[in-house]
Amino acid sequence: MSDPLLALQGAIVATLNGDAALVALLGGEKTFEHAPPGTTHPWIAFEEMRSTTADVSGYATREHRIALLCVSRQPGTREALAIASRVQALLHDATLPLDGHRLINLAVSSVDIMRAAREPLRKARVSLRAVTETI
Repeated sequence: MSDPLLALQGAIVATLNGDAALVALLGGEKTFEHAPPGTTHPWIAFEEMRSTTADVSGYATREHRIALLCVSRQPGTREALAIASRVQALLHDATLPLDGHRLINLAVSSVDIMRAAREPLRKARVSLRAVTETI
């Protein structure tokens, strides 16, 4: 049986890489677990993932917190926000199929825009909260 966090990660990557509008914004299927070296901007990668037990009435449930990093090629906020907005539209309240698990809830909890450390480009962090149940 697969780990629910890995199943959720795979479903998120497949959903984002399968959306024509997001692929157009990114200039290709550029949602990754980790962006490969040399990947051109813009792209999306998993910045942080956390999973905790959340047993509810005897059901084997897990709560997941995930942060997706949307890296723009532009110094302004427009492109980063457009990418983050599309991610939010695709994932908030989405029903994603998970191998060996059932997605009970998936919600975007916040979107933060920030400047990249030593570069003029902008980043958007899309924070997600999900609950899964083992089936």
